[in-house]
Amino acid sequence: MNSSKTKQAAKAKTRYHHGDLKEALINAAHELVSQKGPDHFSLTDACRLAGVSKSAPYRHFGNKDDLLQSVRDKGFKKMRQGMIAAAEDLVTGSNQCITAIGMAYIQFAVSEPALFKLMFGNSRSLPENDLTDLEGKPTFKILLDQVIARTKLQDIGSLMSVAFPLWTLVHGASMLIIDDSYRRIYPDSNTEQMITEATKRLLAEFPE
Repeated sequence: MNSSKTKQAAKAKTRYHHGDLKEALINAAHELVSQKGPDHFSLTDACRLAGVSKSAPYRHFGNKDDLLQSVRDKGFKKMRQGMIAAAEDLVTGSNQCITAIGMAYIQFAVSEPALFKLMFGNSRSLPENDLTDLEGKPTFKILLDQVIARTKLQDIGSLMSVAFPLWTLVHGASMLIIDDSYRRIYPDSNTEQMITEATKRLLAEFPE
């Protein structure tokens, strides 16, 4: 075995020994999703980038789809952390707070466009019915809790009639930005101003 292969094997062994093999593979897959999209790399490519053997992933993942699911879940966690941080020190349920978490959502999408699309179903292999399962639901609940605090509504249908348009607003804006539609169609648009004004209108029925 030549020196480079020896070093690679030792690196893989060390990663597993210290318990970070799983994270190394998730990070490698995340990078490949960003570079190529979720459907244009193999599990072997992820192993190569992580510096581990082809058999290594099966200690933690049944297949590439399992690995992509972990990348997706990590994305939801990162998005959720950004939204929570944006709401700190702001009045819960206020226009300012709801706008801030919406802008955090958009900022995540802009910083991680390929991951954002993966999280919301841009892969041929991940089941569509898993869209808001597990990590996605707590992320949406951040907005739902803000709406509850603002409106005092208890009925889920009434809550969703307010929360869903707010989510649609920021999700739609995110997709339009990362697909470059704003620049092509409305180059002078101010996303933050638009989100701020639209949030006020959508919540106008419920005084702060």
